[in-house]
Amino acid sequence: MADYAKLEIRGTYSKNSDYSSPKVDLSPAIYALTPDEYTHMEIEADTGGTTISLSHFSSITAVLIKNNSSVADNKTIRAVWHNARGSASYANLLTFADAATGDTITEDGSGTDFTAAAVDVVAGGYVRLTGATDAANNSTFLVSSTTATAITLALSETLTAKDDTATVIVYSQEKNSQKIASGGFLVLSDVVPEEGLSLTASSACECEIFIVGT
Repeated sequence: MADYAKLEIRGTYSKNSDYSSPKVDLSPAIYALTPDEYTHMEIEADTGGTTISLSHFSSITAVLIKNNSSVADNKTIRAVWHNARGSASYANLLTFADAATGDTITEDGSGTDFTAAAVDVVAGGYVRLTGATDAANNSTFLVSSTTATAITLALSETLTAKDDTATVIVYSQEKNSQKIASGGFLVLSDVVPEEGLSLTASSACECEIFIVGT
């Protein structure tokens, strides 16, 4: 059974400190949601990075992060997360190989093209693999280049070579980063739970996080 959540945002621009006689008063309709899971927390974001696990979510509808520092403190928070581009399942179709120019993932041509809209793997993006026979291949990898039937990983990434007969799911993702100013907030609507959420502060500061999903 679904629960109910909503996000409301209002924006005002005025020449007056009490916001009277505003030149702009924006009050869009609420963003109404029907999640069945939520997380609400207040934590300290550290300079070395603070990771928030999202593993109890299967999908995330919205994330709101509020930097509780005052404007005068000038403490910023850098949020890092992954969003989804697409995915496809490959049954006995993938080969993992080592290469000096970057390890590769190839499919035999009868599966969904890696560049098809349903998967949409792109250079500079990431692929997350599940279901591979070798545990080392079930991870998230940075993509150097891609064609319809081959993905070349960045030189920093390592695969275990194998002609895999398992059913492997390839998830295409992007890694995003956004700075949240002192007193500011960030609202996200597409976050991959498996990758978590990372917050890094310019100087240790408190923040509030509200997440809804399933």
